[in-house]
Amino acid sequence: MGARYGPQEALVCAARAACEPDWRTFFYPMDDRELDGFPWAHHTDDQRFKNLEQMSRRCAEVNAAGSVPIILHVGANNMKKEFEVYQYMLKALKAPHQLVLVEPNTKVIPDLERRAASLGDIGGHAPKVINAAVCPPGWKGLSLYVPIADKILDDYPFHRLLSRLGVINVASLSEVASLDYDHTVTALKLNHHIPEIREEYIERVPIRCATPADLLAEVKASSAEVAYLAVDTEGFDAELVPLFFDLPDFRPPVMMFEWAGHHKNSTDKVDALARLVKTLHGRGYELRKEYENLVGK
Repeated sequence: MGARYGPQEALVCAARAACEPDWRTFFYPMDDRELDGFPWAHHTDDQRFKNLEQMSRRCAEVNAAGSVPIILHVGANNMKKEFEVYQYMLKALKAPHQLVLVEPNTKVIPDLERRAASLGDIGGHAPKVINAAVCPPGWKGLSLYVPIADKILDDYPFHRLLSRLGVINVASLSEVASLDYDHTVTALKLNHHIPEIREEYIERVPIRCATPADLLAEVKASSAEVAYLAVDTEGFDAELVPLFFDLPDFRPPVMMFEWAGHHKNSTDKVDALARLVKTLHGRGYELRKEYENLVGK
């Protein structure tokens, strides 16, 4: 199916060249059958190694200044998808650092804490889990829309049978939580094949808001000590990443955020992505696709 789209270019904006991304840059098929065959662009192994080299240099610089570099992941969920990536990354960095995982969904926090603890201490610095959402200053009263697994399984006995057989993990139903009710509904339909979503299947859970400055204060770090930023906030990346630019001296050598999976080729959301890419490029970043993510370095 992917052949109809042709090869996808990994390089979005070179560091010292014009940067004019448009809707074609961020297009992805909406049909599940075509999405399965979509030829996602991605880094080469050499490019991934260079990213690690840049992060390692920043870690060494921060260590030399007597501080602890921060590896920051906003929207970590339960870290199931990224666990092996972090296992490799944290060992490859070698220099002492601290992994900070930020996640607003309280239902996945126990699994996230368990996986984080299993990564071990790097130079005596255990991973830190923060149960919060990143928000602009002054924001309060935000809620997360979280599926209620038991209520869904009550109405879908086949799914309950699959959970008893171990084919599906009941907890995974709660992993698709979002600040956007419609996004949670869509995720349940697409990811878990729940055809009809009733209001009682989703609960509105109040969450704690924290600004980027709040997060760094909680781990006693400065913005200059961030060696890596990953953002995966289920469709809100383009709005949240710029909040970090308000921090003085914030310039991690490597950043990653999602470009696909949530904007549904909607003009305003694609425009927001394009603005973010241009902003990063203006700050000296080169941007490349890494499957559904964009990596700036």
